[in-house]
Amino acid sequence: PDALALVDSVYHRIAGISKDDGLITLEDAEGNTRLISPREAVAEGVTLYTPVTIRVGTGDRMRFTKSDRERGYVANSVWTVTAVSG
Repeated sequence: PDALALVDSVYHRIAGISKDDGLITLEDAEGNTRLISPREAVAEGVTLYTPVTIRVGTGDRMRFTKSDRERGYVANSVWTVTAVSG
C-alpha cells in the first residue's frame, strides 16, 4: 500500500519524493497534485501513515492515537468494539 499524508484534514497519496531537492509530491483522491517541502510538512503538522489491514472483532479494544474532533475521538482513548458490519 502507498504511504499517505494527512494535510488539512484531507488524505493524500505520497506520489513521489525528489532526491534532488527533497520535495514531496502529494496526490489527492481527485488526482490533483501538490508539492510540499519537509519544512512545510513540519510547519503544517502533516501526519504520515502507512495503511495496514487488520482483523477486528467484537470485544477487541482499540486505541486512537490522534484526536479527531469531528468523530469525537480523543487521542489515547481506548474503545471496545461492540459490533462489526460489512
